[in-house]
Amino acid sequence: MSQVRRFEAPCGLLAALFGFLSIAYALFGPTYTLQSSSGQTASASLFQLGIPLGAALALCIISLGFIGEAVGTVLHTRTREDRWRILLWVSWGATALIVAFLFDTFPIIAPLLLPSTLLALLVSLLSSFLA
Repeated sequence: MSQVRRFEAPCGLLAALFGFLSIAYALFGPTYTLQSSSGQTASASLFQLGIPLGAALALCIISLGFIGEAVGTVLHTRTREDRWRILLWVSWGATALIVAFLFDTFPIIAPLLLPSTLLALLVSLLSSFLA
């Protein structure tokens, strides 16, 4: 097994892990600041404010993309079959598209998902060069 091939699977799993941690922080972390009429400020999470249906749907689709990235990476590393490389590219493309839409609709959440999306792109590129 070559060094680059050994590098592919951990990167895919890290992309999925970073993605899920980013989603958890976006849901439960203090991402919003609220200010009262008296001037006091408080932090709140998206979960505390109520998750809009569009955000919940986008985060679920992104989660599926990260699951596809992790599964596709591990299976492509082990078998080198083209169908797993296709799964890697489809899951990365869907995730990147949703993150691009999130920059317009939820600009606080989108930068949190950008590192994991770029790492997933790296995995997809590695799988293409290791065919």
